[in-house]
Amino acid sequence: MRLQFTHIINKHRNVPAICIGHSPSLDIYKSELIKRKELGHILIDCNEWMQFNNPEPNYWVVANNIITVNNWFTEINKHNCTFVYADSVDLTPQPLVERLLECNYVSFDQRHFNNKSCDCCQTYGCQQSVLPNRLTIQEELKKYCGVVYHYSTGHSIIVHMLALAVLLGCNPIHYVGVDLSYSKGYAQNSTNLIQTVNLSDLDNSKNIILQDIDIIAKSAENVGVEIVNLFPGGI
Repeated sequence: MRLQFTHIINKHRNVPAICIGHSPSLDIYKSELIKRKELGHILIDCNEWMQFNNPEPNYWVVANNIITVNNWFTEINKHNCTFVYADSVDLTPQPLVERLLECNYVSFDQRHFNNKSCDCCQTYGCQQSVLPNRLTIQEELKKYCGVVYHYSTGHSIIVHMLALAVLLGCNPIHYVGVDLSYSKGYAQNSTNLIQTVNLSDLDNSKNIILQDIDIIAKSAENVGVEIVNLFPGGI
């Protein structure tokens, strides 16, 4: 079933949440995640989470053109979690998405601020996500928190997970496995996944990611929500 942000905003008011990245520091907390899920905490994971973690998250967040609905719908339908994906990157046509997905899902735009086309629209066809009066996830967060600024288009999936957690009304919000040092590789995983990100590209975007996290944290403070990095030595 397709959900809108109006369906999920404040759905988990004052319930603790954990946003999960897949850097090596995640290994320290894997057993703790199971306990937290049993306690009713909201788990928000991303990308190929099933290769890294047990238990299943409550929300699965994706913003890339590899894990797309068209390519991954069989895997997506296996799990009892809400699938949250950027339809400004995953260009699977919405009518096809509705036919393929059997789970609850939320699509979001992360690049067309103020309902304006971007530089990629003509090249990649992402203008399908530019709908009348539609807010990006960044603008949804800005509106919800009553702040002046919003974070960027997002150089790491962690920023969208944090934004989602705030919109869900979760408090406090912790995040783990966000080391921002891909020279260390990934956390332990079932398929020997290795990191292929260009390290110089990460160096260039690291400051933007940190700035975005800071903007989200300060936005959250405006509505009384605390965001805490459980492994601050990783950044």
